[in-house]
Amino acid sequence: MRLKMCVYAIAKNETKHVVRFCESAKDADLVVIADTGSSDDTMDLAKQCNAHIYKVHIEPWRFDTARDTVLSLVPADIDVCISLDLDEILTPEWRSEIERIWISGTDALQFMYDWGDGLVFPSNKIHSRNGWMWKGICHETLFQTHRTHVHMQKTEKVLIKHLQDSHKPRSTYLDLLAAGVKEKPTDAKTKFYYARELGFSQKYSECIKEFANLLAYDCNTLTENEIVVSYILIAKCYDILKNHSNAVMTFDKAVTIAPNNCDLWMSYAESCCAYSEWEMCYVASKRVLEIPIENRMSYISDPDSYGAKPYNLAAISAWKLHLVADAIKYGKQAYDLEPNNMGFEKNYLVYSTSFFS
Repeated sequence: MRLKMCVYAIAKNETKHVVRFCESAKDADLVVIADTGSSDDTMDLAKQCNAHIYKVHIEPWRFDTARDTVLSLVPADIDVCISLDLDEILTPEWRSEIERIWISGTDALQFMYDWGDGLVFPSNKIHSRNGWMWKGICHETLFQTHRTHVHMQKTEKVLIKHLQDSHKPRSTYLDLLAAGVKEKPTDAKTKFYYARELGFSQKYSECIKEFANLLAYDCNTLTENEIVVSYILIAKCYDILKNHSNAVMTFDKAVTIAPNNCDLWMSYAESCCAYSEWEMCYVASKRVLEIPIENRMSYISDPDSYGAKPYNLAAISAWKLHLVADAIKYGKQAYDLEPNNMGFEKNYLVYSTSFFS
């Protein structure tokens, strides 16, 4: 029996994304979009692509209510629901892979999600029609409502890609997350997002304070990656505030907790490079390169940790320490990974020319 599948989404002023979005979802039996107040031609373009459009009003605005609203518009006879944002697309094999894996009684499918910049991690935005709701005023999460055990199928294939839009505003996130913390003062995940958003909003002292409180009282409810990122962002805020000694102490403390975290060593290397601390920069950047790539992936991983940047930092610090052979080796690896990076090319030429002169 053929599965009935529906892609559902919320949208507002998504003219430049909506056609691409609908094209990627053309193999779905139904595409449902809840427009939350567009002033452009998003709805007209979506209708031309045969999507089913509903105008909805969410007041006060919160993402979980908006997603629950559009999910409620999905017909009851749908077997598989796919939650998608307009700046995301489904990969060409998405339908065949779901049909291959989805068996009777399945509640959800864990798949690989391509965030961009080489960052790929598991996600679960594909689920059955009934028994699900979204929770969280911002950075909302999907929850099962009527079972204690979710019957989850898994695939290692990438089924959704995020095509980043750097121009999308996030000006409302801080207020939303502040409201979320007030609404659920014991929810560590919301407090983590709120502290992180303070940093993004350049409220560095407040960011340090919120993360310090989070680590003092909520460590047992955070993942190791969330704990590490908390320390990283505290250290970065200290560096921005020209307090490098506190940044180093923060990095050192985090290393005792998670000595094999790639993002931690990467951030440590960058901090030391900025302050010309070449020995520690060399140690930290080489440590990044020693950690297996499969240990680096999570929804908050730093793409720089597994690209060309650690090789470049290792090369620069090796050069500063007069380790010319290592500078050449790591400089070439950085350049090979990013052959169009003129800075990497120039550095490699400097190292290699010096060696043979």
